[in-house]
Amino acid sequence: HALDLGAGQAVPFFGTSYTRLYASTNGFVAFDARTPSWWTGVSARVHYQTARISPLFNDFYPKEYRHMTYLLLEDRITITWSEAPRYHNWGQSTFQATMFFDGRISLAYGDISARYGLVGISAGRGEPAGGGLSTDWSRIVGCRGE
Repeated sequence: HALDLGAGQAVPFFGTSYTRLYASTNGFVAFDARTPSWWTGVSARVHYQTARISPLFNDFYPKEYRHMTYLLLEDRITITWSEAPRYHNWGQSTFQATMFFDGRISLAYGDISARYGLVGISAGRGEPAGGGLSTDWSRIVGCRGE
């Protein structure tokens, strides 16, 4: 889903200013129209292939995009995946990405039922040496509502 920003608005990301974003129902925002939005598998290799912000890259299936919305304000754009169901209806997840026009990025999470997924940002220059960092957030006290 292509999102055009208003006049004079741009998201700076790894040295390039973008005036058009591509929001995928699979839980990421890309900066290149050639980024596949269909299911390509969740992996670091796929994530790092293109410039993107992945608040929760997963196999979501919001029927006809009705669970994905965006809000364009003077200083930022926020994309929300609200109660996005997993492809085989294995629960729903709510999360959002906010990209400020000064370069800041904010990720926020509501109820998440996805048992896996990839969270991160990519400059689109390929997988970093060592494959990047991996964290199991479910094992960290406070990340489970404790």
